[in-house]
Amino acid sequence: MVECPKCHKQLEDGTKFCDNCGAQVFETIFCPNCGAKTSTQFAFCQSCGASIQEDAPAGKAAGAGKAAGAAAGAAGAAAAAAVAAAKNKVPKKWLMFGGIAVAAIVVIVLITSLLGGGGSGSYGLYIKDKEIFYTTFSKDDPMQVTSRLVDSSGVDAYQLADAAYTIGSFSYMSDDGKLLFFPDKIDGSDLTLYYRDVTKEKEEPVKIDSAISRYAVNDKATTVTYLKDGESLYQFDIKSGEKNKVKSDVSTFYVSDDGSKIIYMNEEGGIYSWKGGEEEKIDSEVTTLYSVAKDLSKVTYIKEGSLYQKADGQDKVKIDSDVSSVLRTYTSGEVYYLKSADTEISLMDYVTDDMKAADDAMTQPERPEYPYSFNYDTYEEYEAAYDQYQQDYEAYQEAYSAYRQKLSRDNMRENLSDRTLSQTQYSLYYFNGTESTLVTDAFCSDDASASDSPLLVFEAYEQSSVDKVKLSEISSIYDVQAMVEEALFSSTQVYVAAGATMNALDVTDATSFTISDDGSAIYYIDDMSEDKDYGDLYKVAISDGAPQSPEMYDSDVYAYSIYFLSDGRLCYYKDVKENKGELFVDKTSIDYDVQLYSVSYNEDSKQLLYFVDWSSERSCGTLKRWTGKEAEKIADDVHDFSVTADGKILYLYDYSTNYYKGELYLFNKEGEKLDDDVVAIITPSTSKYHTAYGVGGGY
Repeated sequence: MVECPKCHKQLEDGTKFCDNCGAQVFETIFCPNCGAKTSTQFAFCQSCGASIQEDAPAGKAAGAGKAAGAAAGAAGAAAAAAVAAAKNKVPKKWLMFGGIAVAAIVVIVLITSLLGGGGSGSYGLYIKDKEIFYTTFSKDDPMQVTSRLVDSSGVDAYQLADAAYTIGSFSYMSDDGKLLFFPDKIDGSDLTLYYRDVTKEKEEPVKIDSAISRYAVNDKATTVTYLKDGESLYQFDIKSGEKNKVKSDVSTFYVSDDGSKIIYMNEEGGIYSWKGGEEEKIDSEVTTLYSVAKDLSKVTYIKEGSLYQKADGQDKVKIDSDVSSVLRTYTSGEVYYLKSADTEISLMDYVTDDMKAADDAMTQPERPEYPYSFNYDTYEEYEAAYDQYQQDYEAYQEAYSAYRQKLSRDNMRENLSDRTLSQTQYSLYYFNGTESTLVTDAFCSDDASASDSPLLVFEAYEQSSVDKVKLSEISSIYDVQAMVEEALFSSTQVYVAAGATMNALDVTDATSFTISDDGSAIYYIDDMSEDKDYGDLYKVAISDGAPQSPEMYDSDVYAYSIYFLSDGRLCYYKDVKENKGELFVDKTSIDYDVQLYSVSYNEDSKQLLYFVDWSSERSCGTLKRWTGKEAEKIADDVHDFSVTADGKILYLYDYSTNYYKGELYLFNKEGEKLDDDVVAIITPSTSKYHTAYGVGGGY
């Protein structure tokens, strides 16, 4: 099952548009570079910026076993509710980011430490009066950051509320908490990037460039690397204010933490390394760039069907030929990948022609002539002839019936010889950095993978032997086809691959697999009834790469939202109805009536924040937090929230879904009102790469 990102209706796998609200449904996948859960909604991974590809075989989506995950904090639930309240309202003008219209954003991804944004110190960002404001919660606040965020005549608060997530994803605070990078003067698809020193309120913002689709700031916030007009790569020097064009015709790029080295790919498939103004060609005519090491020392890619790795200072290494896709790459250089081969299975190969000799000798019988009475002189002669005719005709009927069966078998022979089953066979391989090993040649689909160690949960066909059937015993070619398909393709077994070692998992009808980042344990749902959305949660410990015996971890667990917090603790739900249920962390019941897609964890402050009693109609609920002891209520009637770098909580209270405005509060030990008429809270991106790609459009 998949879930509509807008109205949260459970839909059948493979559904492209929700039949309830019409929203486009994106597939949940995992980044091939860093392993973070993401979506086909995005062109690039929202965690590491790597290009996202979809080359996995038909079947279950890569990583689909991890199911729904958690949403992008309260912003997801709040945005969904806001849209539900105003779904009949037609906006006058769409805000455009990267050429794609911004609509409501509810991102179903695993959130562990997103809240708080980049940078240090205690600050907040929010939208009011169609501008971005910055506050440090002092009496001199707030400071207006932008001068004309949008065209005020054509954009209303509703659209700005929808766009808040995207504005946040395109904003970034430097690690020292001084330089804020943000969009301003948004005009159609033209997104202009600015920065300003928030410690110097009187200094004007500095324009970096316009028409920027993706950018990255180095660790010291002295250099900005960005893509302009979707094809030209630039670097901007903060100190001098000068920009330098690195290359034209660039489709994507990766930059080192210090900003000194760039790896980029052009539209023709050329991959290049650039450092200090010097360009080095890595390869050309590359089909897919799968991963780039964090330090940019190694790239993994496919060229002309062959999989390669290229490390700095070394010749490229050809891993294998005829590679169809890469499932997972690791910083160690290890890779799981697939090779495919199209096979044709002749149905006649599974039939014994036990009637061939007899049928070859058989000819069409001649029908006896009827004895008419006028041909005979006496009645006795006619009666004797008629009696003989009856005997001959009975023999003829029997012979003709046999002949017709022979004709039917001839037709079946021809059809069986012509009929083949077309099947794409996938083989799973593991590359250890030096050599490749075949794991299985009956790969069906992958369910989950660990991000830090080579561990993969997947399904493979359990192909049984097919005994030949006699031609005389079948009535249709479809009998043979069903028999072959049943034996070769109907049964699958779940396996765990640790490196090249493959072990079967002792499961019945398992689903919703999830793996700890370090690969030490696998969790999954089993014993799930067809008409239910819950089952028993099992844990399988991994020891020396081998799965141990499954142990039931908990019972009656909701199957479609099981995920790890960033500190390795497991979150799941029970008794889920209308996207609300009882929240558990490592078997500990946290609270009841928790809105599924509102749960967010801030690792720095060890705070688990969530909504209870959420009202979709009013787009608000009771905000609570849990820090390991008894859950604490923050406030009622909260629409959205965020967490500052030092663990304080910002929230929107008493939000109007008619005017899209509410009161902004700061909660430290108690609530303190900061401002009125606030449209949205902005949470700056913590990702290295900041992009506006992938935002879905319109109703």
